Amino acid sequence: MANHYLQFSEVLPHLTGDEERWLRQQLEVVSLFGDQEYVKDSVPAGLDPAEAAWTGCRAYQDLDGYEPDFGEEAGFSYRFSDDPHGEWGRHLWLYTDESGDLERLAHLVQKFLRAFRPHQCWSLTYATTCSKPRVGEFGGGALFVTADNIRWHNADEFIQQERAAVAGAKMGSAPQIVLNMAGGLIQDVYSSDPAITVTVVDWDIDGCDPTDDRIVRITDRQGRTQFAAVTSPHVCSLSELAGSDTAAALQAASAETAVREIPHD
Repeated sequence: MANHYLQFSEVLPHLTGDEERWLRQQLEVVSLFGDQEYVKDSVPAGLDPAEAAWTGCRAYQDLDGYEPDFGEEAGFSYRFSDDPHGEWGRHLWLYTDESGDLERLAHLVQKFLRAFRPHQCWSLTYATTCSKPRVGEFGGGALFVTADNIRWHNADEFIQQERAAVAGAKMGSAPQIVLNMAGGLIQDVYSSDPAITVTVVDWDIDGCDPTDDRIVRITDRQGRTQFAAVTSPHVCSLSELAGSDTAAALQAASAETAVREIPHD
């Protein structure tokens, strides 16, 4: 029998006293009984821990879909340390020996950035390995966190995208593009070729600032002055639609050419 591992090792560097106290508090395991919160191992004798309304690390109380068992820990290993070489200073070491929960880690780090470092970012790379050299059971990826966004990159998804691109090239198919719109405005652009450039010319500029660099003025064929907003929105990979409402809408509409490269969860 083979064992599978998800391993990583990264730090949150240069912690202040307030930042470390906040992190320790967020990583405490607590149990909720109504409006009362008890730290692990301090639940009064008259209360049954199994009847707690919620149990887990304090940081995860606002994590969507989190369903912990009583006493569940952070989901990864961690240690507060001082760096003798001075590169990281006082820091929080986040790591795994065998496996870890990347979603919980990303949630904790994003909350930390929002609270203390809203203009900074944090990243982590991880490896998925097997104790036996089984074909197709090695991989990895990366996690990039800001106060506003969490982005993932997975080696398997990258391979799927490249295979789909090669298959599409063999079929002579053009890049697939999905425009996500709301209120008549383009909100997001997705493509099977994220390197493609998409330019939007919008003639409806009511309410726009005429001094905006994106507003251009032309003279039409009748000699009239016309204004338009010209933008080039960021293009995301189709794979980023996986599990989204947009992907569900495309699948419900049987838009096969649009969903061909959207992986299923």
